[in-house]
Amino acid sequence: FFEPANIVTNIMEKVGFKYFFAECYPMTGRYSDPPDTNPDSTFSRIPNTLPNHTPGNNHVLALDTTPARYDTWLQNNLDKYPFFLEDGVEPEYTTVNSSRKSAACTTILRLDQQEGYYQWIMKIADYMGKHGYPFIHMPQAHQWYWPGEVRREPTNEELDLLANIPITYGAKGLMYFYYPYDNFEQSPCIKYGIGMENNDNSGNLREANVYNETKFKWHVVRDIGLRMKDWAPYIMSFDDFNRHSYIYRDETERTALLSNSYFADVVTYIYGSGAPPCTNDAPPVTIPQGMRYECNEDRYLQVATFKKTVDDGNKYFMIVNRRCSPVQNDYNDGRRDVRVAFDYNSNQLPNYNIWNIIDVETDAIVGTFNKMLYNNYVDLGWFNPGEGRLYKIMPTVIGGGILTGDEVISGQSFTCEAPVYNNGYNITIGANTTIHFNDSSKFVMDGGVFTVGDQNASGSQSITSDAVSGSSWKGHSFTNCEVNIYGATFSGLANDTTYAVNIIDCPVVDIRGCTFNTNNSL
Repeated sequence: FFEPANIVTNIMEKVGFKYFFAECYPMTGRYSDPPDTNPDSTFSRIPNTLPNHTPGNNHVLALDTTPARYDTWLQNNLDKYPFFLEDGVEPEYTTVNSSRKSAACTTILRLDQQEGYYQWIMKIADYMGKHGYPFIHMPQAHQWYWPGEVRREPTNEELDLLANIPITYGAKGLMYFYYPYDNFEQSPCIKYGIGMENNDNSGNLREANVYNETKFKWHVVRDIGLRMKDWAPYIMSFDDFNRHSYIYRDETERTALLSNSYFADVVTYIYGSGAPPCTNDAPPVTIPQGMRYECNEDRYLQVATFKKTVDDGNKYFMIVNRRCSPVQNDYNDGRRDVRVAFDYNSNQLPNYNIWNIIDVETDAIVGTFNKMLYNNYVDLGWFNPGEGRLYKIMPTVIGGGILTGDEVISGQSFTCEAPVYNNGYNITIGANTTIHFNDSSKFVMDGGVFTVGDQNASGSQSITSDAVSGSSWKGHSFTNCEVNIYGATFSGLANDTTYAVNIIDCPVVDIRGCTFNTNNSL
């Protein structure tokens, strides 16, 4: 019954639901008074670098361990598969004894820790989105202490992670559980819930969480909301059938990513020296000085790819750092430097050679790559614990920026949105190409060769440079380069003091068979 296809058939379609809501609270614990410090019976782990990490102190319901061991535990907790609600999987129960001696609390029969729950929910949500039911996720933001159900409070870094991963599986919204602070019945069993509200009945928002982290908890949730607001125009426009999410450390999913996308490699680096034992995983480039690459199975990343439509010229991807050990001065934490390489044989980046990588939150170009080059790694910078970033990949000649190789354009129609600087490389424009420019965009050549059309072609080559509708442009700038323009049409100039081509100190200038149109008023 709980298979995704059955949920669609027996619930969504029959009842007529339009959206799929799902909660998932993967940070669990065990009920005991005082909190159990036995590692064999206490499931949850937290890093021992948190300000407050002592089990039982100020409601800490987990055992502390090193950042490395904690981050490994975290991956296993979120990714274990299958879950007990799936066909053929038997539920596991365990009996937990409490030190509070009462008929109600001495022996409690409860479900064991719910490993696999998170991955199960994400897989169902992914399926629902691909079958026309937008996914609204209700992530855990609370601590719950109750016989039969214990949830430890997520750390600030885990809050970020638990918001970012669902986006890669198609979530269109987040609804946190829960808001109040509640002291429930104290006898015979202790029962309470900690949410976003202070425990002083003031109605004010909480500041520090149970781990006494420096950043206020409500500031973390606020910043997640602001980030989602920036991402929303993209998230809501993505086509779910063209959305794919992969756990990179998992060999099967990693192989699927590299086989079905434009990625050739995704590498994480940490500070250190020497090579890890997995020499086959070494990136085929010079290792940055003072850095050490990680083995594939230690690259705790979520990587997702998106499209708006099948034929969308732009591509989108998201990377989530799934390590959550908080930042430390000595880098004994979950920060990772992430670098990506693109498959030069991929057919998913057609028509253009040079591409920009743009952070959609800041609209800043964070890297440029030449798809024609092998081993074209781009450094995306350091990712904080739990951090996720959403990127757009678009051709440099469309988005503007600096070329990192020769560009060849033919049979395309597009708007150049910002100046394109050739950086000494060549730009070649072939037949049946229309480029619209705005009042600030143009091609700026310094060195190299600028070629438009074929000097041996007869008749129209249908090559047009004009202005964006309702606007005008100010022409190209050529310095110290070779200029060859054949059979092209230029129009839409701003006024009679602007020129379609501005040529300074160019040793070769060959312009033939071109048409230069002006407005009637010029």
